[in-house]
Amino acid sequence: MMVFKDTNKISIFDPETNRAEYIEECANTIMIDSRLLEANQEHRYRYTMGHECGHAVFHSAVYANSGGIPCRLEKRSTGRTNTHEWLDDDWMEWHANSFSAATLMPKSSVEICVERQGGIPTNVLKLFNLIYCISETFNVSEEAAKHRLKTLGYLEYLLQQKPSA
Repeated sequence: MMVFKDTNKISIFDPETNRAEYIEECANTIMIDSRLLEANQEHRYRYTMGHECGHAVFHSAVYANSGGIPCRLEKRSTGRTNTHEWLDDDWMEWHANSFSAATLMPKSSVEICVERQGGIPTNVLKLFNLIYCISETFNVSEEAAKHRLKTLGYLEYLLQQKPSA
């Protein structure tokens, strides 16, 4: 959650009391689910921090009068794949995701990884190797690496190929 203005009305769930409570928080604070602090969640933590920073950069004027806007998985994935059907929330989540991806995996650095892996992947094995390389190099999830490669146009060759019988 990105907190946009000082507030005492941030609702959080307290597992010890098994109920929601209100807490006070200052403007420009990023609140992260504590489960992302677990050892195997570093890549998700980093991406989420970048995502919330994206909201701070792009959407502070939109949410200037609200306390905080929680980003939840169900909010990020609306199921609307046609961008012509997207609502403002869809675009704001896209902005935040794009900001995080570009910050954590700069285009010029991704290009170097692609070159070191033999160029644009021409088969599934090369694609998996490239996704793994991007994931390891930038400490992001394989899903984030694949999405970044797709947005930079590196998967177009494979997507255009017809499966052989």
